[in-house]
Amino acid sequence: MDLDRVGIDLTGEDAADLLRFGIECSDTIVSFVDDPAQDRGAVDLVALNELDSRVRRVDDDCPPDAVLLRHTTYKSYRLQAQKSSIRALLTMPDGAGLMVCMPTGAGKSLLFQIEALEQRRREPGSCVLVITPTVSLALDHQRTLSVMPGLENSRALAGTSTQAGGDDRLDTLNAFRRGEVPVLFMSPELALGIGREHLLDAAASPDDKLAPLEGRLTTVVIDEAHIIESWGRTFRPDFQRLPALIDDLKARQPKLKTLVLSATLPPAARRVLRSAYHRVGDWMEIDARKPRREFDIDIKAFPTAEARDAQLDYLIDRAPRPLIVYTTVASERDETDSFTENLTSAEAVFERQKRRGYRRIALFTGDTGGEERKTIVQDWARGDIDFVVATSAFGMGVDKANVRTVIHACLPDSPARYYQEIGRAARDGHQGLALALFTDTNGKALDDVKSAFSQATGSWLTRKKAEPRWNSLYRSRSDVAWNSGRMGFSVDLNALPEESRSKRSSDYNRNWNMSLLNLLQRANAIQIVACDLSASKERWQIEVADLRLLEETTSAAWDDVFNVRAQEQSEALQNVRNFSGIMRHPENACILQTVFSLLQEPDADLVEECGRCPHCRARGILPPDSSRDHSVEGGWSTIAAPRPGIPIGITIVAPDDPHIAAGVEDLVVKLARAGVEQFITAPDLATIVAMAIKETAIDQGFVLPHESVIGRYAVHPARVATALIVRRHDERTELLFKQAKKWVDDKLIEQLILIADPSIRLQGRRLDQVMSKRAPYNQSHLDRSPGLLS
Repeated sequence: MDLDRVGIDLTGEDAADLLRFGIECSDTIVSFVDDPAQDRGAVDLVALNELDSRVRRVDDDCPPDAVLLRHTTYKSYRLQAQKSSIRALLTMPDGAGLMVCMPTGAGKSLLFQIEALEQRRREPGSCVLVITPTVSLALDHQRTLSVMPGLENSRALAGTSTQAGGDDRLDTLNAFRRGEVPVLFMSPELALGIGREHLLDAAASPDDKLAPLEGRLTTVVIDEAHIIESWGRTFRPDFQRLPALIDDLKARQPKLKTLVLSATLPPAARRVLRSAYHRVGDWMEIDARKPRREFDIDIKAFPTAEARDAQLDYLIDRAPRPLIVYTTVASERDETDSFTENLTSAEAVFERQKRRGYRRIALFTGDTGGEERKTIVQDWARGDIDFVVATSAFGMGVDKANVRTVIHACLPDSPARYYQEIGRAARDGHQGLALALFTDTNGKALDDVKSAFSQATGSWLTRKKAEPRWNSLYRSRSDVAWNSGRMGFSVDLNALPEESRSKRSSDYNRNWNMSLLNLLQRANAIQIVACDLSASKERWQIEVADLRLLEETTSAAWDDVFNVRAQEQSEALQNVRNFSGIMRHPENACILQTVFSLLQEPDADLVEECGRCPHCRARGILPPDSSRDHSVEGGWSTIAAPRPGIPIGITIVAPDDPHIAAGVEDLVVKLARAGVEQFITAPDLATIVAMAIKETAIDQGFVLPHESVIGRYAVHPARVATALIVRRHDERTELLFKQAKKWVDDKLIEQLILIADPSIRLQGRRLDQVMSKRAPYNQSHLDRSPGLLS
């Protein structure tokens, strides 16, 4: 850069400061330089971060549906899985459940946005509840929806414990009941606490409500659902009580739909979610099985925190912004005896960077207050700050597309956490940095590796300690009542085991009591009915399902409980062992490929090597220039009611032009008016078809390109009236015709109009002799009143 040419005049002091940031300045020229004093074993940021202005996202966009064009400004879908999820959601049977796994930044939020808009188009008072694990995510969702036509009044139920905050919450809940809030975001604790009765009222039949209360809850969304399995196991028990709330809501509204969303669903989390939400009604799962590939990845282990922190400071000075630094620990105060000099905390990093002169910086941990969180999220979104030091409490689902760098100053405790957090970078599809710096003493001392194992496996009680804790909790019972063969009572979380040396309870004691009760709930021995964590009470209301826990000899009951615990702990231990092995030896295999494989079902195909991690760079492996679609999806068991005027089975309509070189817009509009809801067509016609039918009275107007419905990873078309448009020169016509016949023979699609030249030869015979039992119609029949095809 020529300083004179751009009009920059640097002082000698300015020029000296630039060296710290890897910038060298002569009289007129500024250039980027490496630091010769840097340890050669450390991260080579200059080589790693060569400017790449190209878009790195190699996924092919998918053509839109009419419903996408009608409700948003998007011209295409980001992924096939996103398109399939919208189609599945909008054709979801009453009372069904849908679980969707898509990469970070792939547009999961679009699902509940379109769901709310479509429901309100049909019935203005319809509303959607979204359960979010963090306040920052709820506030970010509210900010995003505040500028979307039709969703501007969506609200996050956050607030504070103050009187004003409580009043705001009540106003929001009442507005939701009146149907004025299209989408309401809240935590599990609020949904099961102050929000519960309001939600039950919103789910009730209109006949059971007062006239002004026109809100009608149609859909419950569980966002970032992978958290249920991990956080719900320990300090967020209400995550595990959500299915019971949904059961209560369905008792009021049997048609209520459930949508479960996540970017990472390891096998253990999938099992937990299936068990929790696939209780009654239809169920479908859609999994993109597609990793994010925009990152330049590097991983370094250090023998001491001092060496790691020096490298961290060096990288912070040079890494592109916006930047997030993650730690496992919020503060040294959280660790007491177990904290050593080989670990670091978010608070320590934050304070050190402030001393080093950074001002556009924020600290975000579980200890950050509600109003401060709101301010940080807003400042981050506006660009008023460009550097956040945080624990996992920050960034989950927050829609900031241009984050350029994520640094872990720790070893995350699971592949899911690592993959989720590096996914906060490069959501705009451009270059991103994902760096991990952790301490590893090879077992000689407590370090980041041991801390990861402790975090992953340390939330389980031993049986020796669990039984006395249960006895003390049982002795603290009050408000005893029997309900349907279950004994219910309130327990005091401050109850101390008899062998406890302490005479006073503490957070440590309360946390272990909560952990025990959560374990008992996961083993179906008890059900946690209500939690009151106010300072004056700190009691939980429970119901005992396994009455053997109340007997003098409880050995058999505890055998069952600890069989559950043993399986959970074994899986968690194996998971962190596999992950730490990958991270401690990054040169052995592609980081992205191996970490992503730990998040998939055992039968999933291995994804391509990334080309941007230590292993790939050392071997000259290039990033893939295209992306294979490995997405998998199920299908609904329920078929849509037949459309009047369209025959059951396959009906052939001969187009005026067998090549359909022109007039396709007029053709599909007439088909839409006749009752067709889904169009399967050549890729070059897909967007044209969606644009043409957008303004018709069609409900959703699904559009599928030919190649998406054939092959190993074929999608499931919606089970609605469908038109398959095939030109003479289209590829794979025979496969398409066979697939269409199979759909109808298997009763997956009842009404199918085949737009094709009847004289096309199939298996040596004319198409109309093979595909349909009735004579073909001419296109002119579509000009008449609907119903003339029947």
